[in-house]
Amino acid sequence: MAVIDDTFIYGSYYSPVCSNCNNLTDNINHTCRAYSVPNKIPDKIWSGKHKHKTSFKGDKGILFFPVTKETLNLRVEQSKEQAEAII
Repeated sequence: MAVIDDTFIYGSYYSPVCSNCNNLTDNINHTCRAYSVPNKIPDKIWSGKHKHKTSFKGDKGILFFPVTKETLNLRVEQSKEQAEAII
C-alpha cells in the first residue's frame, strides 16, 4: 500500500497555525488581517514552520491570536453555506 505525504500541499485549506487563528479571513486564498489581498500568508506561517507568535516580515504587527468561539461558529456556518452551494 502506498503512503501519501500530504502534510503540506500548496493550496491546502488547512493550516496548523492559521486555521486556529482568529485573524484568518479566507482559508482558500490564504489571507488574514495581517496578510490581505493581494498578499498571501507566507508559506512558512501557513505550513506551521513559523508559529506567528513573534513578528514576521510584512505582518503589520498582527500576530497569531487563538480563534474565538464566535469566529469558529461563523466559520462553520460559512462552510455549510459553501457546501450547500456546491450540492
